[in-house]
Amino acid sequence: MPRPIYRKMSDIKPIPIQVNLDINSNDKSYIDIKTREGYEDYFVELDRIKDDTEILHWVKHLSGKTWMTPSKIKDFITTMQDYNKNLKDSEEVECLS
Repeated sequence: MPRPIYRKMSDIKPIPIQVNLDINSNDKSYIDIKTREGYEDYFVELDRIKDDTEILHWVKHLSGKTWMTPSKIKDFITTMQDYNKNLKDSEEVECLS
């Protein structure tokens, strides 16, 4: 199947968000990864991914899934790095208080 030819940037449709954070104040919080159309999403507890080493572990694990794509891996890494940075920044503010 030939690839589409785009005439201008506005013709390109953005890829829908495939990785989301589900933050709950009283229960467990998760990262929610879209799998395939018609299938349940894949959830990982945020408590299990606290630093870059654990992000790398999960990238290796998720890369073995048949529904995983390079775009989802990129979204996962970016989302987790941002989340962990914000978490670390908020902990530093609490320590200063």
